[in-house]
Amino acid sequence: MGLFTRTKDKAIQQKIQKLSAKERRVLKLLLLGSGDSGKTTIFKQFKILYGIHKAGVDERSRSAMRNPLFGNVISGAKALLAGIEELQEQGLTQPLDNPNALAAKDVIDALDHRHNEMSPEIAGAIETLVKDEKFLLAWKNRSKLQVLDSWLEIASNCEDYPQWGGPEWIPSEKEYLLTRVRTTGVIQETFNLDNARIQLVDVGGQRNERKKWIHCFGGVTGVLYVAAASEYDQPLFEDKSRNRLVEALGLFGSVANTATFKETTMILFLNKSDIFRDKLCVRKIPLNVSGEFPDAPDTFDYDAGVQWLQNKFIEQSNGANKLVYAHVTTATDKSNIGVVIDAVRTTVLKEALENLRFT
Repeated sequence: MGLFTRTKDKAIQQKIQKLSAKERRVLKLLLLGSGDSGKTTIFKQFKILYGIHKAGVDERSRSAMRNPLFGNVISGAKALLAGIEELQEQGLTQPLDNPNALAAKDVIDALDHRHNEMSPEIAGAIETLVKDEKFLLAWKNRSKLQVLDSWLEIASNCEDYPQWGGPEWIPSEKEYLLTRVRTTGVIQETFNLDNARIQLVDVGGQRNERKKWIHCFGGVTGVLYVAAASEYDQPLFEDKSRNRLVEALGLFGSVANTATFKETTMILFLNKSDIFRDKLCVRKIPLNVSGEFPDAPDTFDYDAGVQWLQNKFIEQSNGANKLVYAHVTTATDKSNIGVVIDAVRTTVLKEALENLRFT
């Protein structure tokens, strides 16, 4: 999926350097995608690689993630406990019967769904639950529930309270990235990528946020559409009857075929590739397990699965000559995102030069 040679890239850089300050305008990159696709994590990586966190995420920013992270842990525990009962009808879970696990359940059930503070009692309850085999049956079937992919990794740290999660504890850079904070409204920031100034605009991906997208469409150099490759077996947060991949495909088609973006560069991130690989190759969850994708290959081969996904998205574009630049990404992997962002930078620079008649 490499798009340009180093020689070509160098030539582009030289031409950009010759542009006047007026010509060297800010290039607007619109970050779109459905909810939970990983858009905001990619926005955070931009800040780490090229923005205010280039020297490392500062303590204040990481500290600000304490309560959202605790909220993620607690809401995930509540969703899994509710899922135990919900999935029993399908024979996928069994009721808790260990006295300690039942006591832990009582602690979590008593919390408000917006609770976002940690305590010895809450940490102890979650530590007990993550070690209970019947609780973990719900985690095993998490695709049918609304639980963060990283929930177990984070929640398992509760056994180290208060060294982890205590009053003096500050989240790590990785935990800063893993913390889910739902985007509402429009967030934008300008980054200097070598000789290019890129304004990255992130808008909420949930259905009730998409009405705000149209206000960001003007003057866009490129659209960076993020889709979670791993969500082919999951229901939508807003509508459990609708498959997440079906939603992402339809949304991509509506964006790619918008008249405003007829001449705009489309860049596709097939994100959460690490989770996709685990689901398909390790856990052996078929691509058509939902019944929504009869054309999916009957395989557990990673490359074949990725190629099928890429083709599905490109097929949504009605423009026969419209080029879609596709990248397979893991938003939480700094080195992976760094390489991909560099390729995106080259793509956007090339587009800018074409608009200025330099190529």
